[in-house]
Amino acid sequence: MKESCDNFAEMLVDYADGGLSPEQSTKVADHLSECEDCRALLNGLQKSLELAQVIWEDNLSQTTETIGIPAPGRIRRRSWPRYAAAAILIVSAISITSRIINKPAKDEPTFAEIERKITEAGNAARLLAAADLLGAYSEAETIVKQQYRRIVETYPDTSAASKAKLQVE
Repeated sequence: MKESCDNFAEMLVDYADGGLSPEQSTKVADHLSECEDCRALLNGLQKSLELAQVIWEDNLSQTTETIGIPAPGRIRRRSWPRYAAAAILIVSAISITSRIINKPAKDEPTFAEIERKITEAGNAARLLAAADLLGAYSEAETIVKQQYRRIVETYPDTSAASKAKLQVE
């Protein structure tokens, strides 16, 4: 059974940093091989972490180049929480954007819908062919009419239903 992406989303930061146990790392890697959404999230997370690292290193180089004594009453705060918050915001933005881009348009049918329509058309065509064959026997007339009605009611959007309507009328 495939575990929920929510379970893996919590481990992606540690996975990107290499902070997971070998077992957990293997589990996440297996999930990533099957889940495009989580791969996109990991990709965005890695880019954000790289950006945070560049910002962090840049901040450290500026700090070491400048030697100064802080003014009295002013405490110098570490700026890494701001960068971490920026990285989280970037990851969130990338994740949301990739999910919006990767979703099919509402007007486009999904593969499952297309497959369902093909199956319905095939079932309706088989029932119509069987009813047409039975129509050759006068004693099966009531059964044939019932079959035509069933095709029209069950599979109304198929070409077989259109043909069955003509037979019922």
